[in-house]
Amino acid sequence: MIKKLVMILTAMVLVCGLILAINSGNQSIVLSDDQEQYRYRNNSGNGLTIQWIGTAEGSDKAFQSLKTMCDEINIVSGGRLVLDFKPVGELCPQGEVFEAVDQGNIDFAVCDLISLDSYYPVNQIIANRGAGMSPMEKYQWLISGDGTELLQQTVADSNIYVVPGGGLITTPETFLCSGVPIIEPTDLEDLKIRCAGDMGVVLDRMGANTMFLPGSQIYDAMEMGGGMEDGIDAFEYGSAYLDRTMAFYEVAEYMYLSGVRVNGDFMPLIVYQVRWDELSADLRILIEKISREHVTKYYGELCQCDLEALWFFENYGCTVEQLSNDVEQAFLTEAEIFYDEKAIDYPGLYADILESQREFQENFRAVWPRP
Repeated sequence: MIKKLVMILTAMVLVCGLILAINSGNQSIVLSDDQEQYRYRNNSGNGLTIQWIGTAEGSDKAFQSLKTMCDEINIVSGGRLVLDFKPVGELCPQGEVFEAVDQGNIDFAVCDLISLDSYYPVNQIIANRGAGMSPMEKYQWLISGDGTELLQQTVADSNIYVVPGGGLITTPETFLCSGVPIIEPTDLEDLKIRCAGDMGVVLDRMGANTMFLPGSQIYDAMEMGGGMEDGIDAFEYGSAYLDRTMAFYEVAEYMYLSGVRVNGDFMPLIVYQVRWDELSADLRILIEKISREHVTKYYGELCQCDLEALWFFENYGCTVEQLSNDVEQAFLTEAEIFYDEKAIDYPGLYADILESQREFQENFRAVWPRP
């Protein structure tokens, strides 16, 4: 059963962040101390700074993938581009990256759409609409559909350029990890579940008692159990790989797999418009092409990490299963009703994006039912 799961984990993941500086001519990629100091200043026309930010923060695999991508761009550009990166927080506080790019304080960033409260709810259906497209469908919607154009419209009042196909797309999250079996929709009733975002609202509407906890508190809350005031019965956190890094196999007997809740997150690669306009056409294409190439490679690594994590959970003694069809269909039905109501509350761009995603998914699956 586990081997089959890797076929479902289809998405595209790209850059988790980076810092980019442009040198004129064919200078050496190794910079002097003065150049190193200069390149991280916010100056006009002499350098680009791309900051790495996103859910892959601290991930060794994301870090190495980014380094490889930077090395390739350095080589292909013939030294005209010198790529580097820094962890989130070194150039601006986490959660303020979009504003920093918009103001031109930094030039490039991979931005977490979920953190942009001022752009809610449009940001959330692009980032990770529940009951939505698979990661592969979402990526195709962004690069061959009208996804990037619609995303650009959401930030039309800013100084932001969205790089087509650039950013980060993750593998699907587990539906829930639980201390009790979840077989029927009624099993969710009164279940204390740690959950966040719109899909937490959907679970609430299905009868669950949802709440938010920081990731660092989930383990202890699961140890206490739902019968305790501060305890929980189940939770969502991330992909199987991330769940393993948190040692959740020690506190969750059951792991239920389905992409209907969060089928991978998307975080776009955004650029300060002035800086993008300063680039020559060939350098823009270079950034777009090479960054896209690394989406597939890195995503494949994430799939393998998830697969190994699922094997680990099973070998540890956890029950790893596909979510039952009854629960999945009940969730899908409630989620679609939720989004229909949202489209009424937020007419215009939100409704346009929802319609675009649904139409693209329907057309895509008419040809490839298991993308």
